[in-house]
Amino acid sequence: MPQHAADAQSLLVVSGRLTTEVAATLTPILLLVRSAAASDANIAELQAQSDRQRLERIQHNARFLQERGYLRGDVGFDEAVDVMWLHSSPEIYELLVVQRGWDTERFAHYVAESMAGALVRPASPIS
Repeated sequence: MPQHAADAQSLLVVSGRLTTEVAATLTPILLLVRSAAASDANIAELQAQSDRQRLERIQHNARFLQERGYLRGDVGFDEAVDVMWLHSSPEIYELLVVQRGWDTERFAHYVAESMAGALVRPASPIS
């Protein structure tokens, strides 16, 4: 998470854009790994390691939001992690961008809006 962000909304906009940039490159690879992991123990371990690393990054980001008081009062750390985990998944990118044809700008906006709606106090809409 960019520590220079002025508020939670700005931070989530940057996060949505970063998620989209990373997903555009890694989603095809991650989906191949997921497919191969079903029949290869070494690939399955690679997938598990990748998932652990993504989870650690997300936990760091959720802690950042929590420590700065950006999370809504009814959202705990674990829920923030789960919401951010979902929105950084290659599966959601595949469904919306690859299968449904969303452009990356629309996807980035969706990720930011969805995370903001689920995690932080209401503010002005994200643009």
